[in-house]
Amino acid sequence: MGDESLCPLCTRFGVLLLDKLLPKGVPRNSFGLVEGEGGTGKSYLIHLIVKSFLERGEEVVYLTLDDDPESLVDALKSHGVDAEEYIKNEKLLIIDGCAARYGVVSGKYTYERLTSLEPEKVAKTLESVLDSKDIENRGLLIIDSVNPFFIAYEPTMIYDLLCRLRASISKRRKVLTLATLHTTSGIFEEPAQILEFMLDLVVLIGYHVRALEAGAPVRRLLVKKAKGVPVSYGWVSYMITDTGPIEVKVKEGGQ
Repeated sequence: MGDESLCPLCTRFGVLLLDKLLPKGVPRNSFGLVEGEGGTGKSYLIHLIVKSFLERGEEVVYLTLDDDPESLVDALKSHGVDAEEYIKNEKLLIIDGCAARYGVVSGKYTYERLTSLEPEKVAKTLESVLDSKDIENRGLLIIDSVNPFFIAYEPTMIYDLLCRLRASISKRRKVLTLATLHTTSGIFEEPAQILEFMLDLVVLIGYHVRALEAGAPVRRLLVKKAKGVPVSYGWVSYMITDTGPIEVKVKEGGQ
């Protein structure tokens, strides 16, 4: 039986904090952006979403641009994910766009390699991998992160690439796509604003400044935008524990 509380053609992230903010789920044809400063927990959140999709039997295509495949596998293992088994069964398909760019040959965890960030090559590789497993109306594509694209190419070329992926993967194939963006440097403020306008879903992550100043590593999460579904607006404060993220309340007067 399906989840009657979901909107048609929607899915859940499987992470309590996000599912609380998106009570009807998120359309599978969404292209979303998870953005925030470095160290705030973007990859942590993405890994929890990956875990949820794998455990429900859906394929995950993961384009690693900030880390090598081995680091991703280790990170997933820390969340209780038997990544090697999912890779063996071709449920977790890792595209190495990090080590491979520098001539470092990754090992057994790599499904495909990107030796260049040339936009046309990136788009064709992602589309080819999805087609190779006939992934439509299911699954998850992760692009972690888009920052290297903006460093290597003019922003207009990257906007065009992401628009193509949104059209060919999110919309046509109905594969939920999530990209991460590190906004620590001011040079990424304008790209963030443009991407927020272009894409379907925007999730912001940051530290609760006053709690952090008091010595409590409290993070905050906000669903800023979600096309086609209701959103419970407002920041949710939480802490990362051994058992996962736990919502916390911060006293009035904090940021």
